[in-house]
Amino acid sequence: MRLLILALLLAPPAAGAETFWDTTFTYFARENVEDNDNDIIRGTAGVTLEDGQGGWRGEVALGIRNEFFEGDYALDYGAAGLRFYSRDDGAWWAGGRVRGVEDGDVSGELLVGLERYWGPLTARGLAGVQALSDEDGFDDGRQVSGLALAEVSYYPFDIVSFRSSLTLDDADLLGAVGGELKLGRLPVSLFADWTVAVDGYRNDEFYNDFFFGFRITPNFASLRDRDRSTLIRALDRPVDPLQIQGRSDE
Repeated sequence: MRLLILALLLAPPAAGAETFWDTTFTYFARENVEDNDNDIIRGTAGVTLEDGQGGWRGEVALGIRNEFFEGDYALDYGAAGLRFYSRDDGAWWAGGRVRGVEDGDVSGELLVGLERYWGPLTARGLAGVQALSDEDGFDDGRQVSGLALAEVSYYPFDIVSFRSSLTLDDADLLGAVGGELKLGRLPVSLFADWTVAVDGYRNDEFYNDFFFGFRITPNFASLRDRDRSTLIRALDRPVDPLQIQGRSDE
């Protein structure tokens, strides 16, 4: 299984106007409680297949987790998929995701979302249910909860994008800001996002996550066209769905 995921992550882009491959490498510098970093280094490979009404998108991810670069490096893995339907002024989709840590907890999500387009602006909404194998994943010992996200992205230039979002995760509210810069005509872009919890997050005292990385995508002329054509951000959440309360994922 690990070899299969590695092969998909390293696969070269496929030719064809209706098939788009992308690869993303991200470093999550997470802090969920005092003196606990619980960072993640992750690579994600995705493919978007278009058809006449919309298309399909799938992703696989593989990474490692650590606490202050000490101890064991737990394997971090995940997969996601969705079916989307395009419209002249936007798109909507339904899909799901599973993510886990080697010898640790697993999370699963069922999600629906939509986008609306107004020139350089894109509004995205995401809602669904999530489940954690951790018996204390949410308040009152629950393992299942809901989530909702509202995000606005602004594309002032072809090579620049900015975004801001609010996420309601169970009873907790998180805010996020971020941006992306395309490197000229290269199919490479740099991105960074910062997420903080308004109060606590689940059973943690606080949540603070600055993550950054680079993305290799089809050579679209603009980030706006890429995002709207590939639905690369459709399932994005500015918090890792698998949140371990106050301990490392070892």
